[in-house]
Amino acid sequence: MPIDVQLEALGDFDPTPSTSDSVPGDGRNVALGFPESTRAIEARGQGAQERFAGVGLETQQGEFDILLWPEREACTLYEPPAAGSPYPSRTGGEALGVSRDRRTLLVAGGFVGTNDAARAAVVKLDTGLAEEVIDGMLPARAFATITEFGDGALLVAGGVDPSSSAGALELAPPLASASVFELESGRFDRSTLILLAQPRARHAATALVTGETLLVGGRSATGLPLATLELVSPDDRSSKVAGLATLRRPRIAPVAFTLDDGRVFIAGGTDSVGASVDTLEWLAPDGSAVVLERSGFATTGESTFAPLPGGGVLAVGVCPPASSECKEPARRVLRLRADGTADTLPDLPLDAAAPVLLAAADGSPWLFTGSSDARSGRRFDPWSGAFVTPAFRPTSGPSVSLPAAAMDGGSFAWLEDATTHARVRGFRHDVRGELSRQVAPLLLGSAAHVVPTRAPDAELTYDGLGLLLDGSGAKVVVTDLTFADVTLTLTLASGTPPRLALGSAVVGSSECPWPEGDDPTLVVARKASELRVSRGSRTASCPGPSGRVGLALSAPGALSRVRAIELSRRGK
Repeated sequence: MPIDVQLEALGDFDPTPSTSDSVPGDGRNVALGFPESTRAIEARGQGAQERFAGVGLETQQGEFDILLWPEREACTLYEPPAAGSPYPSRTGGEALGVSRDRRTLLVAGGFVGTNDAARAAVVKLDTGLAEEVIDGMLPARAFATITEFGDGALLVAGGVDPSSSAGALELAPPLASASVFELESGRFDRSTLILLAQPRARHAATALVTGETLLVGGRSATGLPLATLELVSPDDRSSKVAGLATLRRPRIAPVAFTLDDGRVFIAGGTDSVGASVDTLEWLAPDGSAVVLERSGFATTGESTFAPLPGGGVLAVGVCPPASSECKEPARRVLRLRADGTADTLPDLPLDAAAPVLLAAADGSPWLFTGSSDARSGRRFDPWSGAFVTPAFRPTSGPSVSLPAAAMDGGSFAWLEDATTHARVRGFRHDVRGELSRQVAPLLLGSAAHVVPTRAPDAELTYDGLGLLLDGSGAKVVVTDLTFADVTLTLTLASGTPPRLALGSAVVGSSECPWPEGDDPTLVVARKASELRVSRGSRTASCPGPSGRVGLALSAPGALSRVRAIELSRRGK
């Protein structure tokens, strides 16, 4: 099907005529006149009846491979051949994980005999290449975890080997090892097996800000829940337990993910008698300590969680502590602030069975509920606290029995039951990333991509007059985007000027105050390590942050109403 594709170059620069181009949809090896500093490309295609979208990141060879997805429906990323014994199977136990930097999705292991448990399939999210991994992996694994592992690898850790107990999973002992999938070769490193200090299965795993993988809880060799953590390093491919915290509550099948403030959030799972664990825990970014604990939450086996901007968490199927009305916990929705405070949000509709939450970089996670043959997708609205039906959503979606994974912040994938096997399905809902050109103006007509760090109320809200900040310490985060040099222009509608955080630097604080005056136009220009702060004709300089930074607004103890935010990817 012929299509025309519009390409937009992304990088630390503003748009010019040289940052856009149009090519035919079947164009290959096309030379583009984009700036040399281009780091990514957004693509949107238009056919006779369908629209497509995709994003490509620069490869190590300086090229851009872009996979175009249909904009309004899910698509099949991998369908195993019908001949022989198809993999993946449909009986569960597979692990699903993604390398965002290298644009690769991996399915590994499973719980159907020795052969399937040693098999794996890979999908290249930049070229669309999808195939079974040659030679599979050693040893065979079911109910392992997959995490990004340094630059150029994925780690498949723990799990059980079904072949060691004639396929009876409850009898299979946990494995004390991890396998490494090499992205360059597309195969597992069969010469190196990382030994773990402790065997574990049905655990959780997350990649830390350091690039190391943290293994969390799980089932021990004795069948009891684990409270231990283990750190696996991509640098020397070794593991360690020294210097790590111990969970306050041991857990089998917990949830764990790294928040955007670096901390690790841990929830869910079951204890030694199969009861749901009611304690939420937050770990230091290096896993060395439990820095926050909240107990007494009513959870179920189907409670599901997703990260929110600013260190928050969205929880579905969870009742707050001391709740006198928790007759239907499956319908309850909580918004957890960075300090662990729980805001109760509107209940889910009555049809919200078997919920699955998937993170999205814009602060609006997707929720799938319903029967296995009629899954329905909704999106979280961070300003109303409700789940809303998007204009375009897939007609199928992730289930609780097979794994799913968020990918680049604007897409997700899942294993879908296809009667005789499982296929890999995917859905792209956005191509916006940290370098996106869709940055200005914010707050004019919409609060999209601007997310509060707590549930809004009368003093933290967005309306036709702009963004109202209440001075209580709540922040509003500009999602998705990071910046090197940047110029921000804030239009103040009323009140005092807000605090503007650019990474570790805070304009409006005592270290970097706004200039005096009553002009409603506030400008911050970051160039390298210097900030120039202006209000009308008055200007001051402050030390700037290091590295790429995100943006957040708050009010300094008094009301502040911001009418608009304009952003430019250059410092003045």
